Amino acid sequence: ASPTPVTTVTESIEYTINNTTYVIFNIPGLIEAKQEQIDLNKQEINKAFQLCPNAVVIYVFGNQSGRIRNEDIVAFHALNNAYPFASKSLVLVVNGIPVDREENYEGILDAAPTKHHKRQDIHLQMDEIKSLKDQYNQIQSEFKKQREKYRTEIETFQQRHEQEMKEKQQVFERTKEEMLSQQRRYHELHSQLLHQQHLQQGANTVATALCLTRNPYAMLIGALIALGMPTISKELHDGKK
Repeated sequence: ASPTPVTTVTESIEYTINNTTYVIFNIPGLIEAKQEQIDLNKQEINKAFQLCPNAVVIYVFGNQSGRIRNEDIVAFHALNNAYPFASKSLVLVVNGIPVDREENYEGILDAAPTKHHKRQDIHLQMDEIKSLKDQYNQIQSEFKKQREKYRTEIETFQQRHEQEMKEKQQVFERTKEEMLSQQRRYHELHSQLLHQQHLQQGANTVATALCLTRNPYAMLIGALIALGMPTISKELHDGKK
């Protein structure tokens, strides 16, 4: 026996927030065990859209063993064909989601009302429901296969990307270290050059002083120092002593 439907007629309640009045409708589900009840549900659903065409549609899916029920998908498509839903005004809710669900579940933060125009009558017959359920079973199986395929491809791409980023980081670190090493070497050479220039300036001062003397040995030593030969000039100077 089929369970007794919770909602059989369209219900509504009004809320006023910041001087704006909102009407919340609770409409019956579409699929029932008998065609007569399905036809009554169609009338109640049409009534809700006639009373408030400018609306946000919140469609609630049930789940069975962690999967959305096929009859809810069948009903959703029947309603969407009759009253095309805009993505900005549609909120999908799935009841009974497992606590240990995957982290990539997403939630809609806001939605804006849109005026819904009836494009056609709600079309759903009892003899079509089983066939449609079977079709959605097949679609879900194909989707699962494709999801696993692309998940593997995405994981492979992600691993390759992470490896490339790691290698680029290593190259960057090596280049950075080489630049720092060259910079240190430059400062060392610059310091040595300044020191050498300082010594040369001192030597030139001494050479000038020696050249100004009348002593020929001192003049010779001064000339050698001026030419950058302090060692030889020192030996000559020592020999003179």
